[in-house]
Amino acid sequence: MKNEPVVVEPGEELVAADQAYNLGDPVRAVRILELIEPTDARHADGELLRKKARADVEALATGWHEEMRALLAKGQFQLARARGLYILEHFPVSVEMRGTVEAGLKEVEKGVADARVEISDLDRQAADQLLRHDFVGALRTLRRAEKIAKRFDVRDALDIERQMAAAEFRFAQEKVPEPVSQVAARKTTKNTRKRRAAEKGSKSLSPPPVESERDVSNAKEVSERLREATRYQQNNSYFEAIVRFEQVRDLDPTNETAIVALQGLEDRRKALVKDYLAKANEFFLQQDLAGAVPYFKKVRKLDPKNEEALEGLEMFENLERIRNQRQ
Repeated sequence: MKNEPVVVEPGEELVAADQAYNLGDPVRAVRILELIEPTDARHADGELLRKKARADVEALATGWHEEMRALLAKGQFQLARARGLYILEHFPVSVEMRGTVEAGLKEVEKGVADARVEISDLDRQAADQLLRHDFVGALRTLRRAEKIAKRFDVRDALDIERQMAAAEFRFAQEKVPEPVSQVAARKTTKNTRKRRAAEKGSKSLSPPPVESERDVSNAKEVSERLREATRYQQNNSYFEAIVRFEQVRDLDPTNETAIVALQGLEDRRKALVKDYLAKANEFFLQQDLAGAVPYFKKVRKLDPKNEEALEGLEMFENLERIRNQRQ
C-alpha cells in the first residue's frame, strides 16, 4: 500500500500538523508540513514542529530498521523485506536512513539468493533419493527445503509441498497392500469403537452427577495415578512414571507431589526423548514409518511440541490417507 495523499484545508496546514503530532503521528505531521511551500511565509512558522516531527520519524524508522535486521539474522527474509519496503514507502526519512534501509534490503536479496541455492541443492538431493527409492529420506530433505522457502516466498514453499505430496503418493504405491486379515481386524476395531461410542452416548442421557461426586471421583483418580506413577518410578519405568505424573498435573495443576516428581525426572525425560527419536530414526532409515510411529508417539507424550516427532507422525498419516483413498 503506497502513501495516500494528505488532504488538508488550505490555510489549515499548521493547525493540522500540530494536531497530528500531538496525537502521536509524527509521520503525518511531516507530510502535512511538506504541503507548505518554502516560499510561503508560514514555512518558517512550522520549522520548530518540523524538526521535532522529523526527529521522531527518524527514531521510529531506526526501531523498525533494527527489527528488520533481527528478522534478517533469523533468515526471515520475506518479513525483513516487507518491513524495509514499508519504511521506504511510508516514512519520510532522511537520505542517510534511506541509504541504510536500502543496504539492508540488498542483504535480504543476497540472503534469498543463498537460500535459493541451498534449496536447489536439497532438490537435487531429494531427486537422487527418490531415484534410489529412499522415500523417507526424500521427504525429510524436501521438508527442510520447504521450511527454507517459507522464509522468503510462499509460492516456492507450495511448489515444494506439491513435490512432497507426489513423493508420499509414490511411497504409498510401492507399499505391499494390507493383508485381508489385518483389514478385517481393522474393521472389527472400527465396529467396536462405534459400539462403544453408542454406549457412551446412551450413558450421556442420564442426569449428570452432582458436583461433589465429580470432586470425589477426581480425587480418587489423582490418588490412583499417583500410586501408579510412584510404583513405575520405583521399578525404573520412567516413561510410564512421567506420563502418570503428567496426568496427575492435568487433573490437579497444583499437586505438589507431581510437580516435584516431574522436576526430579526432567533429565530422565530429556534422555528418553533423545533415545526414542534415535529408535524412530532407525526405522526411518529402513523405510518403515509404521515402526517409527510408536516411538514418535512416546516422544509427543513426553514433549508435545517436539517438531521432529510431529513431522514423522504427519508423514505417516499422509501416507495412510493416500493408501485409504486408493483402497
